[in-house]
Amino acid sequence: MYWFEHILLICSSLMTLVVIPLAAIFFKRMEKRDRARDEANKRFYGYVIWGIESVGGLSRAIAIARKNQKCNGETDEALQKYEDFERELNKFKTQQTAKTL
Repeated sequence: MYWFEHILLICSSLMTLVVIPLAAIFFKRMEKRDRARDEANKRFYGYVIWGIESVGGLSRAIAIARKNQKCNGETDEALQKYEDFERELNKFKTQQTAKTL
């Protein structure tokens, strides 16, 4: 075996010792980031469903109020639920924006 073959063998061994731990660190960070993104997506889809329910309830309450030609407690309750949804969604969007900055 020539001396340069020994040097190549040593260099490739050192490269392996450096690359494998760096790759492990990289993939752990990537997995952590993906978990956080998945959790944010789950929360977002929960807000979407909540929003659809809020708008549906508000639409139903308005239709009943128009049919009866008077506002009732259903309208106030539905409007309160929608306002709660809107407030929580804005808070969530603010948190997600702050995380990206």
